Amino acid sequence: MQKTRKLISMLLAVMMVLSMCTVGMVSASALPENAVISDVEGNDATSIDGELYGLMGDTDANGTINVKDATQIQKFAAKLVELDETSEALADVDLDGKVNVKDATAIQKWVAKYDVDMPINCLVYFPTQETTATEPTTQATVPTSEASEDEPTTAASEDETKPSVPVIVIPTTVATEPTETTTATEPTETTVATEPSEVVTTAEATTAEVTTVAQETEATTVVSGDAVTIYFQNNWMWGDVCAYAWDDAGQVAEWPGVAMTFVENDGDYDIYSYEVPAGIKGIVISGTKDTAPDTRDQTPDILEWYDGQCFYMMWDSSLNQGAGGNAVDSFQYVVPTEATTASTAAEQTEATTASTAAEDTEATTASTTAQGTEATTVADDGMYTIYFTNNRGWEKVFVYA
Repeated sequence: MQKTRKLISMLLAVMMVLSMCTVGMVSASALPENAVISDVEGNDATSIDGELYGLMGDTDANGTINVKDATQIQKFAAKLVELDETSEALADVDLDGKVNVKDATAIQKWVAKYDVDMPINCLVYFPTQETTATEPTTQATVPTSEASEDEPTTAASEDETKPSVPVIVIPTTVATEPTETTTATEPTETTVATEPSEVVTTAEATTAEVTTVAQETEATTVVSGDAVTIYFQNNWMWGDVCAYAWDDAGQVAEWPGVAMTFVENDGDYDIYSYEVPAGIKGIVISGTKDTAPDTRDQTPDILEWYDGQCFYMMWDSSLNQGAGGNAVDSFQYVVPTEATTASTAAEQTEATTASTAAEDTEATTASTTAQGTEATTVADDGMYTIYFTNNRGWEKVFVYA
């Protein structure tokens, strides 16, 4: 009897530890062990040989991947909604066993036509007959009678049916101070590690998750106060891109507003910026269509934004009672830094050295003439003074050694 009681106490303790470890985690329902993922994007079920399970990324089960699926994942990660087992399994597009903001960001990038190495918009199905040609035949020769009670016999099938799509970790970059003059004059060891690793880790976590939740939570959305800079990805290739804004007193500038500033081409589309003045209540971004000259197209009213947010146009077929209409989505934009070339840095160093040498020579000559030979003896305290000409007009100047 005493042994039985001890055994029961130990089991209860293990169960309590396991329950404590799982609190606060958002894990995904895994795909059924005998389900496979098609290696071709598309929702045409006639292209598969088997029973359809669902479409990777289709969390609202409407047969289409769009921004609503990403929003559904964000709400689930924030514990605002619940997903059934199928939707939760299809939401884990990076196949890491968790449904979180990384899955939502991957879908947003896919909708914006970014190249995402994940099985988004790929069919999940149960094949009519399992294809095990790619797996070694020795894995299937173990008789089921030898399997122990502690090890389920389906362990090998999980490896056979799990898709080989690599998990993509989306990098998040934090904008740092410009490094024009330090990259060429300072050793590579110091310029690479200019920020402590703790700060970078914290910034990466907040950039990827907090800014995305800002689209859902008014508390983190900046709509007034200090001026902020927003961006626009011209993915519909408008001409004459302008930003129209208004405050409590009315419009800031007459329609279509002010021309946005070109920043760069991200490899696919032009990026524009607009500094939003303090107190602005709403913004509309517009431009002329390349397919219909002199016809201006526009986004709907943008009423929430934050510093560094980059908007882009999309078409939402659910608007206007199913007739469709313009909509916007966004992502965190990282401002590119312009590195100073080696030749420019060398020229600046040479000019500074020549100027400093001339000043030192002139000062030494004047001091020697005025004070005589005794003034040439200077106590060596091991300290040197260097100078920096602020030819770029930086607001704050620092030295890192």
